[in-house]
Amino acid sequence: MLIGMGLALGIDYSLFTLSRYREERLREREKHEAIATAGATAGRAVLFSGIAFVLAMLGLLLVPSRSSAASPPARSWSGSSP
Repeated sequence: MLIGMGLALGIDYSLFTLSRYREERLREREKHEAIATAGATAGRAVLFSGIAFVLAMLGLLLVPSRSSAASPPARSWSGSSP
């Protein structure tokens, strides 16, 4: 689950940064200037969102959960017999 969430956030953040770059290029800025502006604006938002995600995941590790302890092992979900 954690890998899927991380992958989804990575794709979302990269699309956000790319859209900021394209906005700057539409404003007829040079390539390097558009990259710098996108990195300064979207990059900061992505950094803080990423930190918030990591802190949330660490919080899940610290709080004991009954639901994960009660779930059957992943091996039994694969359909193979022991």
